[in-house]
Amino acid sequence: MGVSANIRQYIIVISVNLTSIGMGMSQSWTSPMLVKLMHEDTQLSERVNEDQASWIVSIGFLSSIAC
Repeated sequence: MGVSANIRQYIIVISVNLTSIGMGMSQSWTSPMLVKLMHEDTQLSERVNEDQASWIVSIGFLSSIAC
C-alpha cells in the first residue's frame, strides 16, 4: 500500500463515518423537536398535530429508502 492508497482509505473511512453521524443526527432530531413543535407555546403559527408529527418522523426513513 502506497501513500495514495492510504489517503484514499482515510477519505473513504471519514466519509462513511460522517454519513453515519448525519443519519443518526437527522433521525434523532425529531425526538426533542416534536415536543417543542406540539407544545402550545410553539414559534410556529399553529401547533403540529399528531398526523403531521407522524409525517415528520417518517420522512427521514422514507428518504433513506429512496437512496
